[in-house]
Amino acid sequence: MNKEGEILSSSLAKASGVRMLDNATVQLIAKANPLPKPPAHILSQRLSIEVPIRYFIR
Repeated sequence: MNKEGEILSSSLAKASGVRMLDNATVQLIAKANPLPKPPAHILSQRLSIEVPIRYFIR
């Protein structure tokens, strides 16, 4: 993401093995764009974050 909170790229670090869940995760990230701006004291032009997402099927 950049300083404005825009997600510049995303990828799955590990696929779930269920295509529907993986697609839902990609869509979730797209819908969250843009994210809130990072704090001003972070000087980097780009910021990399990893967000664990767990699905529970009932």
